[in-house]
Amino acid sequence: MSPRPLDVITVNQCIGCGAIETPQPCLGGCHEHRLDLVPADEHAAALAAVDALETLLAERRALLAEVARSTLADGEWAALRTRARAVLHAPRVPEPALEVTTWRCDCGHIEAPQPCIGVCVRPARAMVPAEDHRAALARATALAAEAERLAPALRQLAWTTPRPAHREATARALRTAASAQQEAA
Repeated sequence: MSPRPLDVITVNQCIGCGAIETPQPCLGGCHEHRLDLVPADEHAAALAAVDALETLLAERRALLAEVARSTLADGEWAALRTRARAVLHAPRVPEPALEVTTWRCDCGHIEAPQPCIGVCVRPARAMVPAEDHRAALARATALAAEAERLAPALRQLAWTTPRPAHREATARALRTAASAQQEAA
């Protein structure tokens, strides 16, 4: 995923009622548009998960390519098995962040008023558009599905110990499985 700059929006959010607004006052005569936001830290965690899943997918593809062209000799078998066990540990796909509906004026003012409960402390909070977060979650889900599609041959390699009399047949079966999963990509 080519990183693009985050569209971070700093808002003030009341710790009591949850009301959101930007410090910039509305200039009046504006048209408001709905803007759903999520916390920037949760979005950053989703982007980190996307990066981790991209790395995992590249590692799985590289390992399958190596298995497909390998002789799977004794020392090589053990090293590839260790790597297969390592790449079978996948990061979790992040959960969707809680979206907050706000209204953005043409002048840039953002607000999400709430009934005041008398606790008016409004620290700054970094938020990003929810559509960016939903796109990151969709990318993470797609990457996780592709990584899982590559897992069967790697599981066979990770957890198979061939009998001495069947070593070549087992190696041939693993090479075939690895090649088939590469071709399906």
